[in-house]
Amino acid sequence: MKIDVHNHAIPQEVLDILCRDSSYGATFPGGVMRCGDGFEFPLVDSFYDPKAKLTELERCDLDGAVLSIAPPAFLYDVPPEKTADVCVATNEGLAKLVQNAPDRLAGWPTCRCMMSTALS
Repeated sequence: MKIDVHNHAIPQEVLDILCRDSSYGATFPGGVMRCGDGFEFPLVDSFYDPKAKLTELERCDLDGAVLSIAPPAFLYDVPPEKTADVCVATNEGLAKLVQNAPDRLAGWPTCRCMMSTALS
């Protein structure tokens, strides 16, 4: 059995927040996600669409994957107090993705350590 234990996702719930609130600094021109720091990458369906994720696994001859948020969605350049809603959306969105194929997908939750000044 081949499991990818480092497979990235950006749940639709997170994309919705980033699209709705420009203060996060993310834009989505021409099929890419451009972060506030200028980093950009192709926003492929397999980041947020469970059927596309399963197709990706098949194409790569993988039996399953552990999904975690893609690093650009860590939002390190955003004030910590603003990232709590994205953290919740990430975990809820990953759980929804996993529910589509719980025998093949697992989620790796995220937390925003930067939210606490004691931890930063």
